[in-house]
Amino acid sequence: MELHDELLALSEELSSSANQAGIRRSISTAYYALFHKLIHDASLLFFPDPLDAPMRAATARAMAHDTMKQVAQGFCGMGTHKQIVKDLLADREPSSELKTLSKAFVRLQEARHQADYDAAVTFTQNDAVLRIKDAPGVSTFSCRCCRCHVAF
Repeated sequence: MELHDELLALSEELSSSANQAGIRRSISTAYYALFHKLIHDASLLFFPDPLDAPMRAATARAMAHDTMKQVAQGFCGMGTHKQIVKDLLADREPSSELKTLSKAFVRLQEARHQADYDAAVTFTQNDAVLRIKDAPGVSTFSCRCCRCHVAF
């Protein structure tokens, strides 16, 4: 079982917690499940050969939370990277799946920040369940912009 799968399972387990600490950890862990799934699959896309494991690890370590959020916002036509993404796609429209995944990533990152750093907010078990539903952008995702198929 891959780390992202374990994180998603842990997030689901923590979502039934009766206390704020468990619910907050569930929300945060749901974000990390999606984050690690995306970097896992991106590094496999660039370095598919099993002998390239060190390069996959280096690529995964180079992924930055803020940059990934900015790029995700760009796929939705928002934020500081929207022009870069538009140029990258050569004026093609991102697929609806990519937009959905990008919006989920942004929502989850914002929810993680709130869960981890804003003690004034009270979360419910339902809040955690809703964030877990965002995490499975970990479904099959077909990346039409680069003419490949990637399982996200």
